[in-house]
Amino acid sequence: MTETAAWVIEGAWSDPAAPEYWAGSSLWVSDHMCAIRFAREHDAKQAASAMLDGVNVRICEHVWSNAE
Repeated sequence: MTETAAWVIEGAWSDPAAPEYWAGSSLWVSDHMCAIRFAREHDAKQAASAMLDGVNVRICEHVWSNAE
């Protein structure tokens, strides 16, 4: 099994146990597989600042497990 880690943007209005993820433009989804993934926390923060100004968000590290 391998793991992939990335940073995602979550809507701060959503419950951390069941977050809504930013999937680009004005699209928010509950499916973590559709979330835009960032390699660095800085990149996620920069994207949120530039594209989601005024939207209450959380920047979180997320880990996906892949069975091989």
